[in-house]
Amino acid sequence: MTVSESAISKFERRGLPFRDVFDSAFDAVVDVPYLSLDESYTFLARRAIGLPGPFVCLCYVLSAGLPRDLIRVCRFMLEAVPAPPAIYLLKDAASALVWGEVRSKRRATSLEARKIPLESKVSEFVGPLEGLDLTKLSLQDFIGEYEKIIPKEPATTQAGAVSSATSETEDEKVLRQKLCRLAQDFKCFLHFGATVVEVFSAIRTEAEWLAAEKDETIKHLAESRQAFEMGPEIALSRIREVRSKRQMSPFRGEDTKVLKLSGS
Repeated sequence: MTVSESAISKFERRGLPFRDVFDSAFDAVVDVPYLSLDESYTFLARRAIGLPGPFVCLCYVLSAGLPRDLIRVCRFMLEAVPAPPAIYLLKDAASALVWGEVRSKRRATSLEARKIPLESKVSEFVGPLEGLDLTKLSLQDFIGEYEKIIPKEPATTQAGAVSSATSETEDEKVLRQKLCRLAQDFKCFLHFGATVVEVFSAIRTEAEWLAAEKDETIKHLAESRQAFEMGPEIALSRIREVRSKRQMSPFRGEDTKVLKLSGS
């Protein structure tokens, strides 16, 4: 059984004073870190015999090496790709998995935005978001259209104070910042997903797959996904670095500046 980090936090804070039904249900909770690519190979080999290496890499990247997500992504992939998986199907598998994630995350973003009590701004964002036609847009075009509807952060003065140009209250500004952060999280995933599709669509031979492992493209993509926990700015910077190293074109309207991060 797996539990979330917030649940683990509650368990570890037992007796501070803190006690609830979760604390009473378990004797111990073990923290399982992200798996490496090699560990992911071993992990999936026990559950999907004969799964080709490029497909393991795809599952690893999209799950970031989180064990429960690794199983989930692998299961969805095998449902989407005819058996046995062949390398010429890798592009289709990557596209199907990413689009599936885009659909679910769009819905989750919309539902979460509706909880923010800022009716006009939420409506200006959610309406157009739900109106984007996933059946007619490429992923790159979807990103371009999404960029047009992302809510703007409250303006700041040179001194760092929020501008008084609008009649927003301080509470409304905080709520708008929350909405903006939510929108940026989805933008970050779109950029990550598009990069994954581009990288795996370019892998057409065993040599190209091995080269992507050797130059650590696979590892860095997984690290980009892991960086979502640290915030969209850091994750986007890691994604841009992957694109820069592979000489992939920047997204339309994107700042091409790459923030060098330690350990990347």
